Amino acid sequence: MIELKVEKQDTLLTIVQDMIGFSSATKTRKFIKYGNVMVDGKTINIPGIEVKVGQLVVVSDGKKMRTQIKGTPFPFEVLHEDSTMVVFIKPSGLPIRSDNAKQTSVTRKINSWLKNQDTDEDLLVINKVDKRESGILIGIRDLSLRTKMEANGWQERFYVVVPRGPKQNEGERTTKFRRNKIGLLLPVSEAEDAVESTIKFRVMRRNGQYALLKITCETDHKNEVRAQMAAMGHPIIGDKRYKSDNNPMYRLGLHVFSLTFEHPVSGETMEIKTQVPREFLNIVK
Repeated sequence: MIELKVEKQDTLLTIVQDMIGFSSATKTRKFIKYGNVMVDGKTINIPGIEVKVGQLVVVSDGKKMRTQIKGTPFPFEVLHEDSTMVVFIKPSGLPIRSDNAKQTSVTRKINSWLKNQDTDEDLLVINKVDKRESGILIGIRDLSLRTKMEANGWQERFYVVVPRGPKQNEGERTTKFRRNKIGLLLPVSEAEDAVESTIKFRVMRRNGQYALLKITCETDHKNEVRAQMAAMGHPIIGDKRYKSDNNPMYRLGLHVFSLTFEHPVSGETMEIKTQVPREFLNIVK
């Protein structure tokens, strides 16, 4: 990354060409249009835009290929993209990584796409969404930013889930859990190795059998939403590990719906949202 606080008003094209040292304006225009330049934390792809004194221009340290270059689409639905990251949706049933060379995974699909783009770009997924879940993943292009993003964490995370019930329309629940030998969170009253989990929930829609809930986590424990719903007596549908006895959607009824976090370069608060999966809405009609 190269940063410059503008001291003289000029076009973005001129400023970036001086910063990078491209031999021609044509190369500089392409570099900007590919989404490699941010002004005050926002990706700008208009070379002729005027940049004012005091604004911060940030450019990537190498030519970054955007997700539609060469007409080959990125393998997942993109929610946000700039010179630092690509935020996209992981479908249910696909692991992020796999040690099995024959199994398809998110990283294998991305690496294959990058190879076909003829670029030396990296894209590292830094958050986790389990194989049977769907939802938002963040891939960072500058690997040096990983530590900063992981340290900052999430300002807010929302999930949508589909269980049977509950009867109440909203609530808050705090439960102590311990993790067993196979990684499941089991509720306990007291235990030395217990962890405390707190979630808030609100029913968005319901029918006579199922409900669509929006959940936010006050804590950060792997699978705590699934464990909390099971502890309430309303396991998420399709969640056999947490004792759900039905699977009408043929997938786990959990989706990472929204993430709010601090952008690692601009410091801007980023709020990324998805749509509620269609199968979730259909089952609560």
